[in-house]
Amino acid sequence: MDSKSSREEASEWSKRNCFCGLRAPMWTSWTDDNPSRRFIGCPNYKDSSSNCKFFCWVDPELGEGAKRAVLANRLRSEIAQLKEEKKRLVNEAQISAIELKKKSEKIGKMKLRIEALKCDKFHLQLDVSKAAHKQKLLTILAVVLCAIIVAMFFGVFNSFSNPVVMKLL
Repeated sequence: MDSKSSREEASEWSKRNCFCGLRAPMWTSWTDDNPSRRFIGCPNYKDSSSNCKFFCWVDPELGEGAKRAVLANRLRSEIAQLKEEKKRLVNEAQISAIELKKKSEKIGKMKLRIEALKCDKFHLQLDVSKAAHKQKLLTILAVVLCAIIVAMFFGVFNSFSNPVVMKLL
């Protein structure tokens, strides 16, 4: 049996270079065929212009039972995460529903307030119209009174110029 630990072996693998001459990093595969299996590869493997196809498995291939166990654990973890996500989303939906109800009520109150303001506006316009009509009548009355006063003044003045009236005085 080899005396090297798994960590020492991984350290040796991490010192390898790819065909480009770059340090080949270690990754972990999470595919269904190779779950939790470590490998090293060219850091530019996603770059389509790179011709380096360096790739090497660090861990041996898992047996079918081990693969199923790793996949089952991963699925359980994903199910737990999805349940938490569902719980969070349901909670957010409930909060959103409450906020929506509050906003709908606020909109309803605002609509009632708008209707009340429209009614107030109508009454104020009516009051302004009445006040303008009253002002017009008062202006006409003032003009007529001024005309009467002027007519009376000239009528009296003309009376003084009349010789018959002058004799009476």
